[in-house]
Formats: sequence, C-alpha cells, structure tokens
Amino acid sequence: MTKTSEKTRTKVRVAMIGAGGMANSVHYPSLSSFDDVEMVAICDLDPNRLNTTADKYHIQKRYTDYKKMIEENTPDAVKTMEVAEKILAKTLLEGK
Repeated sequence: MTKTSEKTRTKVRVAMIGAGGMANSVHYPSLSSFDDVEMVAICDLDPNRLNTTADKYHIQKRYTDYKKMIEENTPDAVKTMEVAEKILAKTLLEGK
C-alpha cells in the first residue's frame, strides 16, 4: 500500500447489536483491534450491559432500538450476536 492510499483509507463504520458475555469476550475486543474499523453505535435491551460495554469501548451512541440505531447512523456494517442475528434476520425477511 502506498502512502497516498494509506492517507485516503476510510474506516468501516460498524453498528453493534448485543452486549452480552460472548460479545464482550470476543467480538468487541476483536473489532476494536482493527485500525480501519470504527464502532459508531451500540444497541442492547439491558441498560447496564449497554452502558458498560459502550463505556469500555468508547462508543458514544447508545440505543435500545436497533432500527433507530441503523436509521440514525447509516453504518457500513451491522455486527450482531447470535440471538440478535435471529431476531434481525426474521425482521428483515418480514420486511419490517
């Protein structure tokens, strides 16, 4: 990669759904290790998990409604955890 392309590279903006044990043990640490990834928003139904994880990974935008999170942040990607994946897939398939 040339110096020019390194300067113009942008970060992938990722919105996160879920802040449970596995997410905090594996997914958040992994994504935070990449220089070209920015976790722009987080969503979880449990306020304690939501705020604890957001504080730990310096994520300012916090939601309990994933649809609102996606709408307001227009991320490049959405990372979901196992249970959230099933809910999101069902919702997307139903067109809601």
